[in-house]
Amino acid sequence: MEGIIKVGVTGTGFITKSSHVPGFAKSKKSVIAGFHDVKKELAEEAKALYIRLLAKNKKPRARRREQGDDGYDSYEAMVKAVDVVDIMYPSKYHLDNLKVALTKGST
Repeated sequence: MEGIIKVGVTGTGFITKSSHVPGFAKSKKSVIAGFHDVKKELAEEAKALYIRLLAKNKKPRARRREQGDDGYDSYEAMVKAVDVVDIMYPSKYHLDNLKVALTKGST
């Protein structure tokens, strides 16, 4: 995906699904390449929503996303696979998540 920014989203609750995922689904310059949440079912819900929105917006990446393994059991693994991290956990967790992102998952 040359020229496309790979985004990893961590924290996939209400705001992520109502605002961030729809925004990325419309983007021509980025793709969500990873979803992570401590509650795996929330990450799966966000991924399913993203795939539906890509298809609705007739984005050619929709078919590729359906086949992608982009649910991560660990935040560190996701960080290593993406270019940018969208940290959507409560503010008190931002610094810890940011430290991991800055070291690309090498703690």
